[in-house]
Amino acid sequence: MKTFPALMKHRKVEENLFPWIELVNDEILDLKKQTYYVAGCRNSAISARTDLYDLLVNIPAREITVAPHAKESLTMTKTHKEIALFMVQLCENQSCTESQIISEINEKTKDLLNQLTSLATTETPDGKKMVSVQAFKEKDLPQAVESFLINLAIAENLFML
Repeated sequence: MKTFPALMKHRKVEENLFPWIELVNDEILDLKKQTYYVAGCRNSAISARTDLYDLLVNIPAREITVAPHAKESLTMTKTHKEIALFMVQLCENQSCTESQIISEINEKTKDLLNQLTSLATTETPDGKKMVSVQAFKEKDLPQAVESFLINLAIAENLFML
């Protein structure tokens, strides 16, 4: 859990990182106040609480579960598969150090965000460039890729209706 900030240097995730939760009411209320969060939990009952996650990574079972409400927005695309393959190849490379792996993942993230911001054609009143629905429509992307990019733009606060 503590590696997430290193893998997402472009974002301050520390305030949304909950390394250990026990599924007690106070902690659940704290989670639900967040717009997004990354939480760790050792209680297997979490898998039944689909209201608490979009994506559940069960490390001991080596399983990833997508909650029913998030299936459409988390559809795997060619881009996802390429990124996953890239990460697996990095981890399998015995000559790569942990810091090199982190650096490579951050570079890949920057590349993806640069591609996204290159689509930004709309400006806010304060001059910030944003990506609009129209920019995606003009690219005539497959629906799953378009959804992924729109969700990424929303997550990165780069999306304007």
